[in-house]
Amino acid sequence: MHLDRSQRNNKESILIKRFNSKSSQSKASLSMISYNDSSYSSVDVYLGLLGNSSVYDLELAAHCDGIIFYSNYIQGYSVLCNLATRETVLVPDTTSGNDSSFLFSVGFGYDLKNHQYKAVRITKSRRDNDWRTHMARMSYNVEVYTLGSYSWRQVNNGNSNSMNSRQISAPHGSFYFNGAIHWKGIPERLDSNDIVIILFNLSNEEFDIILLPDEVKPFMHFLVWDGSFAVSRETHNNHSLLLDIFAMKEYGVKESWSKVFTIEIGHFIFVRPLAIWKNNEIVFEIMDDKDRNNFQLVTYNLKRQEFKKLQILEPLFFKAYVYMESLVPIKSRRESNA
Repeated sequence: MHLDRSQRNNKESILIKRFNSKSSQSKASLSMISYNDSSYSSVDVYLGLLGNSSVYDLELAAHCDGIIFYSNYIQGYSVLCNLATRETVLVPDTTSGNDSSFLFSVGFGYDLKNHQYKAVRITKSRRDNDWRTHMARMSYNVEVYTLGSYSWRQVNNGNSNSMNSRQISAPHGSFYFNGAIHWKGIPERLDSNDIVIILFNLSNEEFDIILLPDEVKPFMHFLVWDGSFAVSRETHNNHSLLLDIFAMKEYGVKESWSKVFTIEIGHFIFVRPLAIWKNNEIVFEIMDDKDRNNFQLVTYNLKRQEFKKLQILEPLFFKAYVYMESLVPIKSRRESNA
């Protein structure tokens, strides 16, 4: 099914899955905070289309162009949904799933050559007793689902030599950019700093790597800076946390990496840059070392060098994601008329 990607409106927001951490029976809700001229707005999003599940059952696994790959691990199903159009598509079960394997990581993005949206799932054997349970060896199983195809198909290059014994770091999640799904790639040797970016090209459905200069290692998170692929790196100076942003001006070229700026964050123990609005304001998800039970969203204005806390309703724990609203349809004509 070929989809019209031109129906994106490039309205970037921060999508927040939130719940009251003080309630034993809390339910998830979604909110969006968007930058509109000089004001912020928070708008609740209808979650009923995905069922009234417990917050612990719900996971936003990946997203692209306003389409979200949403999984309910407890009840064992996944859906694709567009929050703007209220369309949902139930993702078919995989044919290769069994009790000896578990879902390790998921990616979702747009095939620029074939003009199709695709999901990628990586599973790992439960029999793998390697102590690094948060990383997958190159023997993992890789499957691809093309939106509208109604089935998963196995990709036979999960043992790609191009990664040279590196492993995917699942806790950092996947990141879509320029027709490929990206993960942080970590070497098997503990004494090695040979960190790379592992990518899966959605057009040829093959793995590859992006090399990094030493000054970028070890990076923490992916983001986009002024249209360029970028990463963040944390360092310390006089007991204060510093955040460096590096951008790759020419995608895939190691020599094109350059430091864009450095921000003194302070005494936060967790910092994740989410988005850069109008190239002068960065949105962060942070945790203060004085209150480790409460995450916050803050913005940092590069010109004024000022932080501002964004107000989110009710005491909560949350996860935040960059969200690009779109009217891209995800149902075929047959599904829409059903």
